[in-house]
Amino acid sequence: MQSILKYLSPIYIILVILISLVPIGGTSESLNNIHVLSFRLDYLLHALVFIPLFPLWRWGWPHHNAWMVLFAGLLLAVATEAVQLYIPYRAYNINDLLANAAGVLLGVLVALVIQLSIRKPSAKQNL
Repeated sequence: MQSILKYLSPIYIILVILISLVPIGGTSESLNNIHVLSFRLDYLLHALVFIPLFPLWRWGWPHHNAWMVLFAGLLLAVATEAVQLYIPYRAYNINDLLANAAGVLLGVLVALVIQLSIRKPSAKQNL
């Protein structure tokens, strides 16, 4: 399983970078104009894209320090949004950046919950 994650992690990171660089939406209805409970849908999508980053990287390369992985994930979240300042068909948005970072942090939480559930034996097994 670790070998699969070792290959899946860099592929995932490359896809995140590519998604951040290609034009999405064009002239049609964009995700920026769709609101769910007064919350722009694209903010949620930004967060969802970054949630798998920490678990995939951490489990693909368990010898990497968790703090280093968290820092690198946050750096990628900032960089993918910051580079959009220089791409004419993309737009930088601080809220997108915050959603990216929130996705990385949620990924840490997801990894912790999964790790704790794997390590903890169930009460039924102890009987």
